[in-house]
Amino acid sequence: MNRLSLSIACAALLLGCGGGSADNSSTASGGSNSGSSGSGGSAAGSGGEAGSGNAGTGGAAGAAGNAGSGAQAGSAGQGGAGGSAISGCETPDAAVMAMVPSGATLTFSTLNSDPVEVGTASDENQTEPDAWTTADQVVFPNVTGQEKIKIFARVVGASCRFEHVYTVTQQFAPQAGEPGTTAIAADDTSIQGWAKSVADVQYGSGLGEMWKTPDKALGPAQSTALDVVSLGEGGSIILMFDPPLTDGSGPDLAVLENSFSPTFLELAYVEVSSNGVDFVRFDSAYLGANPLGSFDTQEPALITGLAGKYVAGFGTPFDLNDLRYRAATQAGVVDLSAITHVRIVDIVGDGHQHDSFGRPIYDPTPTTDSAGFDLEAVAAINTVGN
Repeated sequence: MNRLSLSIACAALLLGCGGGSADNSSTASGGSNSGSSGSGGSAAGSGGEAGSGNAGTGGAAGAAGNAGSGAQAGSAGQGGAGGSAISGCETPDAAVMAMVPSGATLTFSTLNSDPVEVGTASDENQTEPDAWTTADQVVFPNVTGQEKIKIFARVVGASCRFEHVYTVTQQFAPQAGEPGTTAIAADDTSIQGWAKSVADVQYGSGLGEMWKTPDKALGPAQSTALDVVSLGEGGSIILMFDPPLTDGSGPDLAVLENSFSPTFLELAYVEVSSNGVDFVRFDSAYLGANPLGSFDTQEPALITGLAGKYVAGFGTPFDLNDLRYRAATQAGVVDLSAITHVRIVDIVGDGHQHDSFGRPIYDPTPTTDSAGFDLEAVAAINTVGN
């Protein structure tokens, strides 16, 4: 058995049997949840306060709902995905992204806390794992460069299953213009359109009036410092698309910020919805270890899955296919073939909000006047009918 294979014992290094912590991977209906929670932790709403809503267990968790590790925050009633239960076979949910941190723990969850079994394969073309083991966690190997691993998971006794190939790495894609970057230029020919209208905006703290200009987030990016709406610390905005975004080949949308430097990076979560009420959040990973002052910088290679990774004129890409195992997606509450709304949620970068692996996220803090994420535009790459 190779070193990526699973041991039968839960005590083996690659497996864990308990729950882990994660970011708020699915937000509750109608909320602007900019917080994150660990296993059983409280998520902060747009103003940064801890809420008291329950995740998917009968209560409506709004802008301050709770979310567990990989759990879906329910908008109303039991079932977690807008009150709708998953019909038929449920696939376990976990963080899905192209690249994951070396040594990180991947935690699986189901709506009903059903027992899960997991497996790994070192060959991404394998259709079966080397072995199945009852556990809800997989610990990625510690690597010095990059290494691919295929992860499988299923509810014990079920036929449907989770499958995803991860690249385990010590750092992520570099800044725009460097080999291996994922940055999408504002004039990239793959872009089919741009956000058409503003559905909602909730401004956070530290924001001057001149930056409360939501319409500047509409239409093509101008790649200028002033053609933005600033969200304020913990603020959010919901943009609408017509035609809707759809899950096509490669990235489906890109979010552009106005950073004046490749390393001065203000960050935000990205969420999508097909009805404007129920949203699911893209997973993220962050490798920075230390708090940042108001004008401190950091390398883009420390960041994946968060808007704001790239300098002005370049967008951070997001692939709707990464959301295919979310409970709301499986229940049909969020339709990845017809995404009409995108929500951008500023991260208050003092470390109290987390990535999908429970790690604190830092960005320049505090900021004033044009505080928080400065949204320039959201590009539509794959749209219905194109």
